[in-house]
Amino acid sequence: HWPPAQWQAVPRRGWWRLCLGALLLAPLLAAAAYWRWGPWGLVVLAWLPMALWVAHQQMARMGWYLDAHYVAVRGGWWKRWWRWAELDKVQGLRLHRSPLDKLLGTSSLQLDTAGAHGDVALTLHYLPQAQAQQVMEQLAAALARRKLRW
Repeated sequence: HWPPAQWQAVPRRGWWRLCLGALLLAPLLAAAAYWRWGPWGLVVLAWLPMALWVAHQQMARMGWYLDAHYVAVRGGWWKRWWRWAELDKVQGLRLHRSPLDKLLGTSSLQLDTAGAHGDVALTLHYLPQAQAQQVMEQLAAALARRKLRW
């Protein structure tokens, strides 16, 4: 039954963090371009609205799913992706908080799975701290009851 019908949404209030690099880099590049080419160098600032819009679209499509057998995450806007794993294959859980996460009250829950590979890790990003802790405890309890199968 793919894709799941009931995805859990990621709160959108931190959407700007997905374009933090562009928010910091674009003004610096614009200043350098202005110094080199004059007013035409400020065209670089036109990238900011696009970066903000893309970040908002990406955050709107992020989500996760958890049931008795599977855990899944989705994301991407232009290039959409899904990552999922059977709970029987999950070997480890890690709750991660960056300094920005601490400031915003969010966390990311990373799942290590048997035979993991791919370009995007199985991570539930930008969850509120309490929800991330609850999901980790729920997964830890489910994993403790299961026998690791290879």
